[in-house]
Amino acid sequence: MAAKLEAASELAQARGGYSEQALILTRAAEMTAHPGKRAERYLDAATAHLTSGNLPAVHPLLELATPDLTGPVARVRATRLRASVEMVRARPREVPAMLLEAVADLGTTDPMASWDLLREATHAAIIGGRMITGTTPGEVAKATADAWRETALPAWSPDPLMAALARSIAYGLLFGEWLRRRRRRADARVQLRAAYESFESWGAAPFAERARVELLATGETARKRTVDTQFDLTPQERHVATLAASGLTNAEIATQLFVTTSTIEFHLSRVFRKLGITSRKQIGHRLSETDTGD
Repeated sequence: MAAKLEAASELAQARGGYSEQALILTRAAEMTAHPGKRAERYLDAATAHLTSGNLPAVHPLLELATPDLTGPVARVRATRLRASVEMVRARPREVPAMLLEAVADLGTTDPMASWDLLREATHAAIIGGRMITGTTPGEVAKATADAWRETALPAWSPDPLMAALARSIAYGLLFGEWLRRRRRRADARVQLRAAYESFESWGAAPFAERARVELLATGETARKRTVDTQFDLTPQERHVATLAASGLTNAEIATQLFVTTSTIEFHLSRVFRKLGITSRKQIGHRLSETDTGD
């Protein structure tokens, strides 16, 4: 019966949405005798609730699933769900350390999954900045930069971009700071200038400001965002905005860019604020206005 309910959940999702699917999956889990399979179905239900936006329903299901999770892959899945809830609620404080622990738990089991965790940890560290606990943005960035392996992906795709950003933090900004403290100002300027420009293009304001201050300490100047420039979209924001304007949902954009829906929500919130709009329907018009210099 539980298996039939699980199969029926796909039809329920198509007809009634993810909320309906989550309810059926929860019922299927309750009827499942095998602990491991029951835990998997609770995770499926939690995922459906998260997708539907019903955040309060996610945590109780994770609590039910956790005692019976077997193996690092299942545990990592639960951790990513917890991290996603925290990010959607704009609470990145504990997320980077949480995801780094999941990477350690995975070990060499699944390099691709480990990379996804590191990418998400870096994203959370950038948002959380110095507020994060259990680790530092520098530690997260170094782990991410060191784990990256070059691929045939275009340079503008999410993975190479995140790897480049992580390198800018770990080996640009932090190395530049180290050089400046040792009075190697000329060498420090090279690293800090590259890091500053990278952070500016990404819209990583806290790190851009930190690099700018360090540049000033070396005797060089760096442009600070002004009223004229603070509303410029970063390349990533413009890419997400263009996809949203084409009619894609957040989930569809996230799938296409290989990132989480919370990442897309974060970018779109910045797009809405910078463009002064309140609806997705306005994105296309405002983008055309900015392109023509209106």
